[in-house]
Amino acid sequence: MCSSTSLLRSAVMATLIFLLASCGSDAPPDRLFAAQQESARRALDVVQADSRALLRSVEADLDEPELSERAARAYGPMTRVDSLTGALLGQLAGLQGRVAREGGLRAGDNADGHDVGDLMREQGLAAGLDSALSAYRVALTGIATAAGLPAQELPCIAPVEAAAANTEFGRYYFPTGNVHATLSMLEAFRLHAGTAANRVLRHLKEQAGHALRHGHVDAWVAAEYSTVEPGESLRIAAALGTFPGRVPGMEVRIDGQPATAGADGFFRGVVTAARTPGTHEVPVLIRYYDHDGRLNEISKRVVYRVAR
Repeated sequence: MCSSTSLLRSAVMATLIFLLASCGSDAPPDRLFAAQQESARRALDVVQADSRALLRSVEADLDEPELSERAARAYGPMTRVDSLTGALLGQLAGLQGRVAREGGLRAGDNADGHDVGDLMREQGLAAGLDSALSAYRVALTGIATAAGLPAQELPCIAPVEAAAANTEFGRYYFPTGNVHATLSMLEAFRLHAGTAANRVLRHLKEQAGHALRHGHVDAWVAAEYSTVEPGESLRIAAALGTFPGRVPGMEVRIDGQPATAGADGFFRGVVTAARTPGTHEVPVLIRYYDHDGRLNEISKRVVYRVAR
């Protein structure tokens, strides 16, 4: 079974090979976008096949007496990752179908199509996509850090880059109304999500049964949205990477205010977004005691953008 690094390398090579075989340097932009979408789809097929193999491997271990306890520890989180990812990929596929229909395309059609800029930006589909990707990132990061996988080791999941670039999500990822460019970007989101899920699934399989110590884990923080309106309420979640809520004496402060631990052990708080357009940060402080009784502090910052 290939590692996550070689898996990504294979996906990239599949993209390059398909593009070189399908398009010359003088190929029209629509054909290039269509080829990019197809290459991303093929790369996602490779990633998903590996993810399914990982899940089947753990399922088989459930029936082995000497492996069942370790496998059971991994199987629950792995099925949650599989379910979350399947739902997001399905949502993105549905959005692709709507974009293709609104753009006047038929299956396998490389015609120019209609402009879909209004569909993505003015009709709110981009904003809904921003919310869905953010929710997926929060949920997947929570599962990963609970298993000891630091958030920064996860492959990139949009829409963090849009907030960092101080640009509204729809205009950052869908700057034109070209239907083929839009479909290609949506397929790229599918590939990014599938790759991130594969990284978590592989870690869960490899690390199941390993004892985790509170002093050797990372913390993660995330906002519900990457872009908000001036003065809008913004929900922020925080957790420690080992069974949140079970760490003795754990305390979380979001923008200086105590956060509330939910029934699932994750700490949540609500802040009021700034009223000035641009990029802003919210400080988050996490305190907890490790197994040796030492007090540890982790400082994080949540970045978000206020729309103009």
